[in-house]
Amino acid sequence: MECLKGMSEQDMIEIHCNLNGWEWDSRLGEKPKYFDDMPNRDRTSKFDKYSKITPIMKEIEKRTSERSRLKHHHLYNLERTRIQFEIWWIKRLFRKKLYGY
Repeated sequence: MECLKGMSEQDMIEIHCNLNGWEWDSRLGEKPKYFDDMPNRDRTSKFDKYSKITPIMKEIEKRTSERSRLKHHHLYNLERTRIQFEIWWIKRLFRKKLYGY
């Protein structure tokens, strides 16, 4: 995806976070026409934010680790400390191993 070319992992993670909140990130270039007027998700048409941001988010997910994206979310959105994140991450790994999710 051309708009992500040459971006750092941190930039891509921040962009992913913004897109996840239905906000266009200026580092991606010009906002698609009528983006702010589009519904977040409309299963009856392709005129929605979901269809515009999903390909970008999927590409970012290929290029970054889930751990890095979740760490950013915990530190900046949830305002957790690094220690709180690490404890949560370890618990999550154990839950996945024990319960398969």
